[in-house]
Amino acid sequence: MSRRRNIAARTAIDLDWKGADRLLKQVLQVLPREAAQALDGLDAAQVEEIRLRCGQVPSILRRGVEQPLLHCGRTPQQELQRTLLAASAQSQYAVQEQLREGFLSVPGGVRIGVCGSAVVQDGRVTGIREISSLCIRIPHEIRHPPEQLLPLLSASCLLAGRPGSGKTTLLRSCIRALSAAGSRVGVVDERLELAGAVHGVPQFDLGPHTDVLSGCPKAAGMQMLLRGMNPEWLAVDEILAGIRQAFGCGVRILATIHAGSAAELREKPLCRAVLGAGMFEQVLFLDNNRAFHAERIRYAETDRTEFDPHSLERNGPWPGQDRPAAAGADAGVH
Repeated sequence: MSRRRNIAARTAIDLDWKGADRLLKQVLQVLPREAAQALDGLDAAQVEEIRLRCGQVPSILRRGVEQPLLHCGRTPQQELQRTLLAASAQSQYAVQEQLREGFLSVPGGVRIGVCGSAVVQDGRVTGIREISSLCIRIPHEIRHPPEQLLPLLSASCLLAGRPGSGKTTLLRSCIRALSAAGSRVGVVDERLELAGAVHGVPQFDLGPHTDVLSGCPKAAGMQMLLRGMNPEWLAVDEILAGIRQAFGCGVRILATIHAGSAAELREKPLCRAVLGAGMFEQVLFLDNNRAFHAERIRYAETDRTEFDPHSLERNGPWPGQDRPAAAGADAGVH
């Protein structure tokens, strides 16, 4: 039978305000002057995203609500291009290589989402030109109590939620809790967001027994860690088909997936495949309030390759007055 557990982790959550302030100051250095001046002095802990749109007034996302920046004029297109290049500190070619995925990762864990005119060759997006919008996420490091996470991490675990619900933040907390408890954790940080390494030095605390491989494709990185670092756990942000190669190698896996509900999770072919293979035994679901609850996956008694798709059902209303915890989101407390 499946087991369901709600997690009330609001108590004792420790938010790294200094880290958020440092990252915001880093971002201010590359923003258009008016936007930087309007943001200077704001509480960094409340700034989740900074949005620049061609021909529009800059805005910020604060407590889930987008608000225009005061005393700012409309942003010309050339400022968007200049901001993107300044943030990356890279050549135009290097920037375009990353923009194939629709965003640019900046050392320190900052993600810049990009819109514009897609460059398509042979049906594949090869870059973005004529930039029209930038969405700059300011990550905030939240420390969930390890004593509430560790009981949920006895076996491979999948973290599911909508974009911005806090998957990456919760994944960091899980990695840190396992590492602090003595487990060796190998992390493939393909997009420089989990550890946010700068010149090889992680900017986010992932624990004393964690080894980070930055900027490497996840599938190749997991194999490199398996061969060279002898991990007990492998952790990646956003699950991929290649993760099945790590299954059966004697390690447990932590991974995130975009799915706002059990129904959405069941609809994803890749998720059905990895669940059908018995790779994960538990799912942590995050909701719109950045709360999370845990649900065990129920497999058939006689055939582990079959799982009951109805074993992942969301709990009913939270009993009592205490809502489940804000799991936190990189862009919002992501």
